[in-house]
Amino acid sequence: MSFFKKAAVLMLLVLCVFAFSACKHPEEPGNPAGGSGAGDVPEGFVRVWGGKVTGSNWYTKWTNNCTGTMEKGVFFTGRTVTISDFFIAKTEVTKELYKSVMSDPAYNTLGIAADPSYTANSYYDYGEDLADKPVENVSWYDAVYFCNCLSEKEGLSKAYTITDPVFKDVGFAGTPVKSIKSATVTWDRTANGYRLPTEAEWEYAARGGDPYDDGWEDEFSGTSSAKSTPEAEDSRLALYGWYSDNSQSTSPTFNAQWVQRTQKKHENELGIYDMSGNVGEWCYDRYKELPTGTFTDPVNEEGSDGFVVRGGSVNAVPKHCTVRYRAFNSGGNQYTGFRLARNCQ
Repeated sequence: MSFFKKAAVLMLLVLCVFAFSACKHPEEPGNPAGGSGAGDVPEGFVRVWGGKVTGSNWYTKWTNNCTGTMEKGVFFTGRTVTISDFFIAKTEVTKELYKSVMSDPAYNTLGIAADPSYTANSYYDYGEDLADKPVENVSWYDAVYFCNCLSEKEGLSKAYTITDPVFKDVGFAGTPVKSIKSATVTWDRTANGYRLPTEAEWEYAARGGDPYDDGWEDEFSGTSSAKSTPEAEDSRLALYGWYSDNSQSTSPTFNAQWVQRTQKKHENELGIYDMSGNVGEWCYDRYKELPTGTFTDPVNEEGSDGFVVRGGSVNAVPKHCTVRYRAFNSGGNQYTGFRLARNCQ
């Protein structure tokens, strides 16, 4: 074979290899969020490629052998769930972002407190009031309202219609902190604006977004183990999250766990921070025992009076920081914040 024929064959082989690699389906396991083809990812977010999950139970000391509805998570035996692509924020909503939007009456027309956090308002010592700490002491209704305000500010379509709001004061020592206690909320699933993740989306992202990866069955977001104290030799949760054993205050007058600054621990496989610990995170769903069956992008809009809170917090023991543990609440507190999501369109 002549030199030119050999060169032509070699070039053809190179082009074939390139074409094969370029045609990889975006939902195929192993595609990194924010990788090739994800140039439209909003700043501060990662793209989570969807997929189909056949649920399974596995047993660890942190989850009581999956015997209770709070320990099983969303993806358990007898349940098959398909998740569509979505965007999710790398960090919990910070005090800085929340205040920058809610301080503007052009968007915050209800006059909700722009700085509701305990670090700013409590007469107790909840640590230094820093802008890059996650906002807390927000109700579920405050969170969905914030999503709408931010969407309006950025010229996006609002995800929620909110009517008939009822307010309450969640302030301290005479400092008024206006919050939404209840309202009627409907979700436009076609909107391109900011929203809360569904519970299924939250757990899918916390577990790394790839059911075929070994890390999918990690107990915590980004790591598979924890010890009861941060001094333990393989206390890996302490490397990935803030929880009860590594968030103790240094206050001489008040004994409590302190919410910590975002992005100070390792991220999970998708590049997302603090999905185990720091503040619990509101999901869109109401809490209820989940049924078996086959579902696509499931969401629970009917159920208990409480909304799902995921991830645990600085006040939580390791069990409550696992990627499967389901909690719920009806109002905000000093250990509950939220993370943003958006549709992929």
